[in-house]
Amino acid sequence: MKNIHTIAVILASAALLISGKAQAQESFKDHTFASAGLGLNATVLHPLSPKTWGNIGLATDFNVGKWWSPYIGTRLGFHGGWNNCKQELNKETIPANTPFGFSYLHADFMYSVSSAILGENKDRIWNMALYAGTGALKVSYSRSFFSKGAFAWAFGAGMLHEFKVSPAVSIIADVQAIVTSPKPFADNGGRFVIFPTATAGVSFNLGEIF
Repeated sequence: MKNIHTIAVILASAALLISGKAQAQESFKDHTFASAGLGLNATVLHPLSPKTWGNIGLATDFNVGKWWSPYIGTRLGFHGGWNNCKQELNKETIPANTPFGFSYLHADFMYSVSSAILGENKDRIWNMALYAGTGALKVSYSRSFFSKGAFAWAFGAGMLHEFKVSPAVSIIADVQAIVTSPKPFADNGGRFVIFPTATAGVSFNLGEIF
């Protein structure tokens, strides 16, 4: 009887351990998302001088993140594309009106304004979040992401709108500005350079898919 009791305790403990791991895995998947977007961007060498606003270029967004509570989330992402600048960025590498590429690897802290104001509601069709983050920015000397370029530390902030199509899929609109020092790649920049951008795309709730 003692051996049977010991075996029963071991089996019960193993079952609880497996159950706990399964619940942890399920809870980690909940509210985890992956998103992709496409849009437009510009380059601003001197924010107070409208004539220095660059021509419109292509922007792409790819993010993976998680909402840890109804109000707080984090994400890791890649933001990149190409642009033209009316003024030369660098006399030797990026003359005026020449396409150049850029890529920004970043981590963001997200705050759900909708949940903070209206409360948690899984069935709400529209949600809005504010975010801010930081990461490494590369400005390439040609349109390609992978060409030779210069690196700088950058900061970004923006507003994310989400329109739920189903529990698993949402349409998103993302507006942000990336701010960095002009020293690595701009001979004639001001104290900082701004890359404003707007993208639209789709977001997938991974907890609903897998």
